[in-house]
Amino acid sequence: MIYITNTAFLNGTIGAQYTTDNPIIFWNSVLDNSEFSATYENVTNRPASNMWNPSTASVWEGDSYSGVSTTFTQYIFLENANDDDIDYIAIGKHNFGDGGYEITLQESTDGGTIWTDISTTKTPTNNDPFIEFFDSRDSGDFRIRIEKTDTDVIAPIVAHVKAGLAFVLQRRIYDGHMPANLSREVRKTVNVSESGQYLGQVVMSSFHTASCQQENNTPAFARSDVVPFIAHVNGHDVNDTGAPATFFWAWRPTTYPDEIVYAWTSDNIKLENQSGDSSGGRMKWGFNMQAVV
Repeated sequence: MIYITNTAFLNGTIGAQYTTDNPIIFWNSVLDNSEFSATYENVTNRPASNMWNPSTASVWEGDSYSGVSTTFTQYIFLENANDDDIDYIAIGKHNFGDGGYEITLQESTDGGTIWTDISTTKTPTNNDPFIEFFDSRDSGDFRIRIEKTDTDVIAPIVAHVKAGLAFVLQRRIYDGHMPANLSREVRKTVNVSESGQYLGQVVMSSFHTASCQQENNTPAFARSDVVPFIAHVNGHDVNDTGAPATFFWAWRPTTYPDEIVYAWTSDNIKLENQSGDSSGGRMKWGFNMQAVV
């Protein structure tokens, strides 16, 4: 689910080419693996630093308890050591829905003494990716507050967190798009007897699929914004801190805020010139993606 409070995006003032439903790719992250910590962590097997790793096979695991009814609170701390601009925090593969947790994002500008909410408290109803897209800020510290009031609390689990500046695409997506949440590819072996009787099947893998196609991008936008994204997914010339390769994809974030996936691509993305015009020509590009189910 994506929660949008970014006023520039909602008002269409990020740029004249944007609307409130332009696709967003959340790939840029300013977080180093040393900038993750938590009030509790399974240091041996599931430390907080696992949340930097783009793999969803390794996770951070928080604390659990079983006892009297009380409010149980834990924090994930994200240090923004270089005071970089941040307008989103994205969380991939968690168990907040299963655990019934309430989630609130907070920031501190004084080194962690006073904390201020930058989001309203949310209670995810499932374990799908969770994204807050807000007005840009450069606070030195952010944290994710995880709360539950119950007599039995399962340990919260988070696989990956990104925080940085969102990549808003220039063109909306219309006909012909298959939303990733509604498109699943299953690789399986089906067993049939010699007489044609169905004997069952074995599923080897299952993942969501989607594609992104962009045309008529301005050359300046292609060079300043698309090229860094290509470097990120290819794993070369990436920024110094953010984990490479993966991204969060929101194809129509205001109309379908729950159709968000955590994805990757094996494509070689290439920019291609289109017919020229008085503004200096246009460019097109695109890719196919696979995403965590």
